[in-house]
Amino acid sequence: MSFREIKSLEVRRVVGKHTKRGALIGVLPWVVVVTAAIASSGGPEESGATSAGAFAVLGVGVLAGAGIGSQIEKVDWVKVEVPDGEISDAAIEAVASEFASQLKAPTSQFGKTND
Repeated sequence: MSFREIKSLEVRRVVGKHTKRGALIGVLPWVVVVTAAIASSGGPEESGATSAGAFAVLGVGVLAGAGIGSQIEKVDWVKVEVPDGEISDAAIEAVASEFASQLKAPTSQFGKTND
């Protein structure tokens, strides 16, 4: 198949942030603290699991998780349509030569070539 016959591609793009996932993970410390308190005292009322302090731990956990998650990009494969004649010969040559140069000179973990 030649490059001219390509009608669509899938490329990796940033599609959002992991804020919601981080907030959900932030609930975990609250679950651990409340479960430990209930297990050690015998009941939710005696353990203080429904107190303001327990809900403060929940709030801090959710905020911290959401804050960390908002810094992490969500990347996914996105389909891109290629209009006819959109890919020029120069663009094809540039991509092909870059790909070939990466195959010829692999880099080590420190960024130097392994020649």
